[in-house]
Amino acid sequence: MTETRKGICSLCRLGCELAIVTEDWRIKGVEYLKGSGLNDGRLCPRGNAAALYLDHPSRLTFPRREGHELRWRDAFDDLARVLKKSDSRSVAITYDANLTNEEYSLVWELAEKLNVENLASSYLEPEYYFTHSIPEVVGASLEDVRNTTIFFLVGDVFNQAPILSRHILETKYAKKSGRIYVVDSYVTHTASFADIFLRVAPGMEPLLLLALSGLVSGKEKEMVTEKSIVSSGVDEEALREVVRSLKGDEKKLVVVAAAFGRTGDPLVSSGSSQYLVTQLPGDSRFLPMAESFSSVGKVEFATVLEKILEGEVKVLINFGELFPHMYPQFHDALRTLSYFASTAVLRIHIDENWGLWLPTTLNLEKSGTVDTAFGTRTVSPIAEPYSGARSVEEIVQDLANALPLALTKTSARPVTRTIDVQLLRSRAERLSARKKNGFMLIGEKPAFLFRSFFEDQPQVKVNPSELKKIGVMRGEPVSVKTPCTKSELKVTVTERVPPGLCVVPVESPELRALFAHSVDEGVISFQPQVVELWKEKA
Repeated sequence: MTETRKGICSLCRLGCELAIVTEDWRIKGVEYLKGSGLNDGRLCPRGNAAALYLDHPSRLTFPRREGHELRWRDAFDDLARVLKKSDSRSVAITYDANLTNEEYSLVWELAEKLNVENLASSYLEPEYYFTHSIPEVVGASLEDVRNTTIFFLVGDVFNQAPILSRHILETKYAKKSGRIYVVDSYVTHTASFADIFLRVAPGMEPLLLLALSGLVSGKEKEMVTEKSIVSSGVDEEALREVVRSLKGDEKKLVVVAAAFGRTGDPLVSSGSSQYLVTQLPGDSRFLPMAESFSSVGKVEFATVLEKILEGEVKVLINFGELFPHMYPQFHDALRTLSYFASTAVLRIHIDENWGLWLPTTLNLEKSGTVDTAFGTRTVSPIAEPYSGARSVEEIVQDLANALPLALTKTSARPVTRTIDVQLLRSRAERLSARKKNGFMLIGEKPAFLFRSFFEDQPQVKVNPSELKKIGVMRGEPVSVKTPCTKSELKVTVTERVPPGLCVVPVESPELRALFAHSVDEGVISFQPQVVELWKEKA
């Protein structure tokens, strides 16, 4: 028997529609729904990976602890035993991606019933800070995209959100006055469509955005310093031309795509792009691109991390999909805990020798609501839950029953945290002071590299001029070393990457480990790194 289930793709936050085809309960593939909403049947590589992800041979099917399978009941009894004997001040509860809004709220209620104040998002991508907002900013609808005249794109929007690129380009080319301005640190796929490309120094985008805000609004003294413009590395003549255009009354849309290892300060990146929207004349809107809009917590994860390192937090329970697998920078700190438990989707994402791991379902297998770039959408399962896996809602409820606790599912969690505009300049000045010189490494996160499902071997992009310096040929392996770690990658050559810069994908923990984390007043960032490249001797 063949069945087709239609639903929302939750592998990013555009809210595209798709369908999964099953035959005798086995997943056969993806079906493209012509005439459906935003994507009109088209899917980016993430959507095309939905069937593969749902039926991945490495799906976790049983709770595991230290290399051994457990019954669910034993796992909940173990968790309940630890929580009952622990002081709530020594417990932290975190969550990252792959939760519905109802599940985020339920985790909040669990923390409240346990008197746990160390509740934080462990989704540490720079896009997490899109949940921090300036109240005056107006979000965009798809109709706004289609009615926009000037698109101001920050980051590689087209590669990170391919489905949106069609709407932007069709709108731009349908209008004689249509313009696309792009801000990034090298000539990406998105930048190749720009009427004006503003190339900035790696990680310095917020300096340019604040400068633009001041120049467009006439608040130069408030938001602009000559140092900030110089530090951003942008061409001043191109900047003046963009300023003249942005001062017009045409409808404008600021679209931002942030990437791990590419953002100097994710809070300032989010805040400066939103602040720019508030300073533009006419009808101006904001559209953030993200794979997930994680809920804000009672505290930031940096606070939890500090308490772990100081020995105050001894127990951590995480709900989600990516943490801690995709953040190797914190593995040593987490191993100092007395007890660690987390949900996981794939067995290859767990540490068999440490921690308690609970198999969980994907949002593609759940009912509920999720926040998208265009508003809240209702999701329904497009596939049956994988055998042995449970949703976060089921896991939290079963844990509550084991404690026992009565959950009412009425927790009122905050949706966003307000950005203090007055702090943006001081943080931007600190960012300017952190600008590094030398050969730099940044990350990229195009959709076709999603979770490394379609990647045979990761490569490092360099300018042709660097090959002579390194002494390697195209496609040969090269050693890549940052202050954090070292990796060996094949070289791919492109004129789009300027001399002095190299680019790596950041969809595997091995390559993400190349980027050190920093903490500035509670904000964790993974910044561009000074890097060395060389050919190992035979």
